[in-house]
Amino acid sequence: HVLTGTDRSLGISCSASDGVGLIAAAADLRIGVDVQRHRDDEARQAWDEGWLAAAEQRALARLPVADRLPAVTRSWTQKEAVLKGRGVGLHVAPDTVVVPGTPTGRSGAWWLAPVPVPAGYAATLAVESATPLTDLPVLQLTPGGSR
Repeated sequence: HVLTGTDRSLGISCSASDGVGLIAAAADLRIGVDVQRHRDDEARQAWDEGWLAAAEQRALARLPVADRLPAVTRSWTQKEAVLKGRGVGLHVAPDTVVVPGTPTGRSGAWWLAPVPVPAGYAATLAVESATPLTDLPVLQLTPGGSR
């Protein structure tokens, strides 16, 4: 979502999955963020649901078997982060957003970067920008405060 002030805007996006939540904010940028807990059975099902573009399926099929299903989950977070950043969410078919499948890269005008999350999760920040993402500041919050 974008909140507009007098001369600046604030891009905000949030996501949560099984106890892990993310909030991203940036001045004067469109951003999206997504986190997903990885489950092999859900990744297998997602492979068959048609939300991966043909080029993405071919690229993922070339990965070592042990890396494929986690890469499917990562690709999903990349797609959702871009769609959230565009402000359309899943009202647009995910297969229309082609992502690199690698941890960092581009999808159209959007730079993608992984967000540090606990093992067993994948998370992506998408920023609409002409320049690549560098220095991703992360503040971890716990029920007892930040760390």
